Amino acid sequence: MEGTQEGPTTANQSVGAETIVAWIGARISSSCGITVSQEDTHKLSLLIHNRMAALSVNDPIRYFQLVESRSAAGVAEWEHLLSRLTNGETFFFRDSGQIALLRDHILPELIGRRNATKTLRVWSAGCSTGEETYSLAMLVDQLLPDRHDWDISILGTDINVRALHHAQRGQYGQWAFRKIDPVLQQRYFTQTASQWILEDSIREMVMFRPCNLVTATFDSSVLGIDAFDLILCRNVFLYFHTDAICHVMKKIASALVRDGYFLTGHGELPPQTVGDLQAKIYPESVIYQLPQTAGAVASGSGW
Repeated sequence: MEGTQEGPTTANQSVGAETIVAWIGARISSSCGITVSQEDTHKLSLLIHNRMAALSVNDPIRYFQLVESRSAAGVAEWEHLLSRLTNGETFFFRDSGQIALLRDHILPELIGRRNATKTLRVWSAGCSTGEETYSLAMLVDQLLPDRHDWDISILGTDINVRALHHAQRGQYGQWAFRKIDPVLQQRYFTQTASQWILEDSIREMVMFRPCNLVTATFDSSVLGIDAFDLILCRNVFLYFHTDAICHVMKKIASALVRDGYFLTGHGELPPQTVGDLQAKIYPESVIYQLPQTAGAVASGSGW
């Protein structure tokens, strides 16, 4: 992983706001994997200035020490910074091609393979406010008329705790439905004033947990991040530097069952980050599969 600059250790040091921004940007890069561009640095500088004013903190070093601390206030401030710096833009059934691939090929295959055990484990990593995770739940609901006889586990994780709170509520404005079939919207949601409320039967299929993909131990009994049939991590690696992608991809591969699938956004993975995963090419998208046995030869494309 990338190294970071050393931060201040005492409040007596004379450190300017610009240096503090650089230190915090380095911390974000090393601990979260996010590439902090020049534009992000400017945004972070304004954000830190506003937060210092809101907290009545006049000394930049005191603010740095707050976000570095393990106190409840420090953790909350760190989460606040990340929630304002990261882009959580998403909507239901995003990327119609990849949704079609999941609906018509990948999920039916996995369901057929798991018919004997009637178990299915899916993970939406970097789920933001939950639209992708709930889209997966709706797809499973449509493909499995007897899903109540199955043990379905659909996990949504994100580093942004505020976004997860939104996801857990299951309430969305009309903009989140700009790519959804209106029939599905009416089937799974009830409109109340300006909000659409997801029905409980779909919400109950999904569990949300905070997770930093860079620092988390994926086999943690708390998170339950292991033995997945399908993992999605879309529009996340766009913001990561290559070292972080390599690091996270190794953990993602370890969290898949043999023959399990991994789907990311178009063109998000540098070739050197794929590891043991094998690309399967469909007209709709490329998807990656962990081979049945280590060192197995790729079985061909999905054309």
